Amino acid sequence: MALWIAVLLLFPVDQAVRIDVSDSRVRGGLEAAVSGARARLMRPGCARVLGDFRDAEGRTLVEKLEAIEQSAGDYLINRVWFVSGDETTLCRRERTVPAFTVPGHQVVRVCSAPFAALASRQPVAAELVIIHEMLHALGLGENPPSSREITRQVTKRCGGS
Repeated sequence: MALWIAVLLLFPVDQAVRIDVSDSRVRGGLEAAVSGARARLMRPGCARVLGDFRDAEGRTLVEKLEAIEQSAGDYLINRVWFVSGDETTLCRRERTVPAFTVPGHQVVRVCSAPFAALASRQPVAAELVIIHEMLHALGLGENPPSSREITRQVTKRCGGS
């Protein structure tokens, strides 16, 4: 009950997190992680991570957000969808991947077991995963930079309490 109240306070009724996951444990973890990620993105130091990366056309992710007149936090709430990825090959094959996104697509696929475990044991790490995946939704590709490099930069900019 307290989690729902906290979520409602952080997300006005017109800004509910877009989640299509039936497992209530995963859903609760996602709601908390997205809320925490949004709060982190509101900090200027964390928001700088958007200027650290570019999309395939060479635009910074800040420029992409400016073009659609959205803050990073609003983009996360208004444009990104979180859906179950449990039936995907990646979730079935890689038991440690909590979530993944195709660069430029606004759908984040969540692997239930690893994400739920991460969210319950390391909530800050779950928030950082959400930010990492949001960067991909904005168009950030991989290799280069590697997933590890992206995570390192997100942790550097956004990982502080």
